[in-house]
Amino acid sequence: MSLFGARKTPEPMGAAPATLRDLVARYPGPAIQLSPDGAVTVASPAAAAYLERDGEGRFGAWWDELSAWLCDSRSPDLPFRTSRIETDRGHVLIEWAVTGLPDGSVLLLGRDVTVERSVRDALAESRQRLRDLVDLACDFGWETGPEGRFVYFSTELVLGHRTESLVGRPVDDLLAEPTIERSPFETRHPVEEAAVILRGARGRTVEVVLSARPLHDASGAWRGARGICRIRETGQQPDDDAR
Repeated sequence: MSLFGARKTPEPMGAAPATLRDLVARYPGPAIQLSPDGAVTVASPAAAAYLERDGEGRFGAWWDELSAWLCDSRSPDLPFRTSRIETDRGHVLIEWAVTGLPDGSVLLLGRDVTVERSVRDALAESRQRLRDLVDLACDFGWETGPEGRFVYFSTELVLGHRTESLVGRPVDDLLAEPTIERSPFETRHPVEEAAVILRGARGRTVEVVLSARPLHDASGAWRGARGICRIRETGQQPDDDAR
């Protein structure tokens, strides 16, 4: 439902209760109260910095977009909206929480999420970069937990197994060498290109070259291992489900 639809006649400028005006004025972030027809009645100092009119008397494209969203009857029931505001120091991202008030006015409380979004985007890019590098460097990456079970694979298929069926299973379920003293998937020391025989799908055995590093918590206690595997070339045409 439109926040501005079916409202009563707008009240005069400054008609907001003193307590509400004081709340908006003292709000540490961007805060704005709008009259029922969309005019700004009160703005916090942080919001006022974004409400400077341009040569055409407009607050900017971000305000036009926000106003259109507020007036759109198709706006989501949960009233949250992020505005990208261009400033002399670059852009900022303000996440608005919007609520309608009993007198027909609208209150917008903002939160600056510029740094938060930048960090999130950087982390997402870093994760994607790591995935790409792992895909180029090996056939699959893996991680185990302190209980000797798989907790992560970098691909959806490993030696013909769907990795969702391997996560949570003991590492010995994949190892085809029951006599080995300690599984390299549970190593306490760095492993460099060790030849290991693993169980593939449909009873096959596959030789891989495995490299791994142990994982430790802040106290130095072992909490699992992480590594990569490359399927050793045999000179035969690999099966379609080899990965």
